[in-house]
Amino acid sequence: MEAGALKARTARLAGVWAARRRTGRAASSSCCRSHAAEVVDGLVAGTLYLASDRIAQQAALSTAGYDAARGLRYLAFGVLDGSVSHVWFRELDAVVAALHAKEDGGWWPPGAGADVAAKVAADFALFTPGWCAAFLLVMAVLRGSRDPLARVRRDWAALYRGNVLAWLPANVVIYAAVPVAGRVAAFALYNLAYTAVLSLWAEQGKKEGEGEGEGETTTAAAAA
Repeated sequence: MEAGALKARTARLAGVWAARRRTGRAASSSCCRSHAAEVVDGLVAGTLYLASDRIAQQAALSTAGYDAARGLRYLAFGVLDGSVSHVWFRELDAVVAALHAKEDGGWWPPGAGADVAAKVAADFALFTPGWCAAFLLVMAVLRGSRDPLARVRRDWAALYRGNVLAWLPANVVIYAAVPVAGRVAAFALYNLAYTAVLSLWAEQGKKEGEGEGEGETTTAAAAA
């Protein structure tokens, strides 16, 4: 009896261990796929940011020629933005789904319209403010500014207002129609078109000690 019980217990432990190994492999595989998707979205966004800045510089018809350093700044920030946005979109959808799963029926009436409204509101209230600050700060640091925070303090409010006004329709359409896996590319493509329209205005933003970099405030504004 003791030998049989020991054998059965050993078999159960072996089964539990095997199940844990399978779960661990599945989690590891899922984690690798998630990181790969973040990298891909970062590269896609970085490439489109670079293209958007190329449009801006070409439209400005600058006699100084193409500013490769500025383009590289956009590429770097685009890679960062795409990777962070990938995580934001994934987690936002998960939170909205979890709120619907509450036993009391959720925090708001069910339906695609309510979900889109919640996501757009969260985007403008939580993600976009941080994005605006990060864009101004990173661009100032990459340009070698001695006081990058001054740029944030001076331009954040105007950039945030511009984001809300220019991107509200796009946010509604993209959150409503584009699956989470395609949202980084969708926002970056919209940003490309937005840049083409605003490029001349962006270049006119050069002022008080910021030189050519001031135009960067609006060139990639709101790739939320």
